[in-house]
Amino acid sequence: MSFKLSVSHTVLVPVEGHLPDDTGRKVPFSFRLVCKRLGAEQLKAQMEQSDATVPEFLAGVVSGWEGVQDDNGQAVPFSAAALQELLNIVGMAGVCFQAYFGACGAKAKEKN
Repeated sequence: MSFKLSVSHTVLVPVEGHLPDDTGRKVPFSFRLVCKRLGAEQLKAQMEQSDATVPEFLAGVVSGWEGVQDDNGQAVPFSAAALQELLNIVGMAGVCFQAYFGACGAKAKEKN
């Protein structure tokens, strides 16, 4: 099988995890972020900016989302303010950051 050198400039990043509710029960969540795919050199430059926080990095690469809903189950439109609200949930920025790195790079084929 050959490889096309042309790679999409965006990547759909699945984000999954859980948050405890008011009783301590783990409530699962999943949604997808639409992100810019950075090249290795761009990513290196971003990571070397020691003053950039994880939420700031994500604000620079996330351009949309799918599956983010309000308390009534209605889709929440993507906006910079809504993204900041999402990333303000304790631990969410880290979960999104790890998901981004897991989704945008090449991976070895899994053996059966």
